[in-house]
Amino acid sequence: MTVTLNKKGYLSHTQLRRLHQRGHVIGAHTWNHPNLTHFTGNWHQQLEQPRRQLEAVTGASVTTFAYPYGAFNAAVAKRLQEAGYSCAFQLTGAPLPQAPLFSLRRIMVDGRWSVPQLLQQMRKTFSY
Repeated sequence: MTVTLNKKGYLSHTQLRRLHQRGHVIGAHTWNHPNLTHFTGNWHQQLEQPRRQLEAVTGASVTTFAYPYGAFNAAVAKRLQEAGYSCAFQLTGAPLPQAPLFSLRRIMVDGRWSVPQLLQQMRKTFSY
């Protein structure tokens, strides 16, 4: 969420730019982290404003998105497609048959996991 950029305890513009320069993909995650499956507010602020801010900081196009809380549905995926994103990442749901690139799985990795624990979690998460 971009509302926290440059705030104490969060990434600065310089840190974000360095991550991008070192090869990390920078994707959007909304302006202030609402659950989009229940959202009724300003979609432009949540989907397009963060992308523009990230693009201004990194100097690169931002085309990927991660759903806050991993929460998504077909209607939210459609909004992302209409906003020009190329794909989006969720956490635990089944892929959307009509929009598989907008329901890509990801996992939250615990930095204390051993390699076997990480592999176990990946097998559990990515097997259907």
